[in-house]
Amino acid sequence: TEKILRLTSAVDTAEFESAGSQRKCRMRLGLPPERKIIGYVGRLSTLDLEKGVRLLVRAFALLSARLPQPCMLLCVGGPQKEAGEYRRLAEGLGVDRAAVLFEDIRPRGEMPFWIRSCDVCVVPKPADDRFARSTSPVKLFEYMAARVPIAAARMPGVTDVLRDGENGLLFDGDSAD
Repeated sequence: TEKILRLTSAVDTAEFESAGSQRKCRMRLGLPPERKIIGYVGRLSTLDLEKGVRLLVRAFALLSARLPQPCMLLCVGGPQKEAGEYRRLAEGLGVDRAAVLFEDIRPRGEMPFWIRSCDVCVVPKPADDRFARSTSPVKLFEYMAARVPIAAARMPGVTDVLRDGENGLLFDGDSAD
């Protein structure tokens, strides 16, 4: 009988180990040192499918209204032509313009600095269930390599790697609450 070997996505952890402290990464990127930063790294859409950022913006609006100190939502990966829709959504939900930052596509070598700058990184659920069922997010492994706490939508691909309360927090990806 032949054996089947299943390989998931992976990253080179050495890239992330050399990034430095959160404070140094924020200084390098010009991010505010005093704010809690909730981060998402990845494209805003793939194959014309929304990747869950709309729901992430709604969740951020609810969260930021409840927290005693200002926090920031950082989305890195663009494209910028799509970011305007999310900025307008955030403003319409009462989120301060300075609390939401959308960075365009950045060079691969910068990713460890962007991720390490965050207090928590998010893997939202794509709006299209077909995409959610087939995803194996490299960003999840990048977040782990950067040793940043992870909050992720409960979906296949993610639940193969994360165990709720052990190495990440899982949430219902269909609800901003």
